[in-house]
Amino acid sequence: MRLFEVEDSFARDLEMLLRNQRDRSDSKKSTLTFSYDAISNMMKNMGHGKIELDDVALKNLIDGNPALKSVIKNFNKYEVEVSTEKEEPETGDAIPQPGGQTVDSMASQAANQFLNSPLS
Repeated sequence: MRLFEVEDSFARDLEMLLRNQRDRSDSKKSTLTFSYDAISNMMKNMGHGKIELDDVALKNLIDGNPALKSVIKNFNKYEVEVSTEKEEPETGDAIPQPGGQTVDSMASQAANQFLNSPLS
């Protein structure tokens, strides 16, 4: 089957598939990358038959579908990266940790207060 024969429904279904996978990935706080074979396989399971998807075909789909473009963060010759809530740090700097007391120090303070309090 040629991609242009089913382009409209394919693009909508691909967007829906990637959004669903992205939601699952966001709940697990993980990044999401698919090979073209994996996407073709999932689309085949949705009833689209055998589709040969590659970077050129995907670029054509993205150019004609802004909603699909918003779901896909990046793609290359081998894989498609889906935009997720978990994004890697841009510069590789350490991720800032929240300030305040640690659990150990809070537990230690609570234990001291309990042990030093007068018994009634």
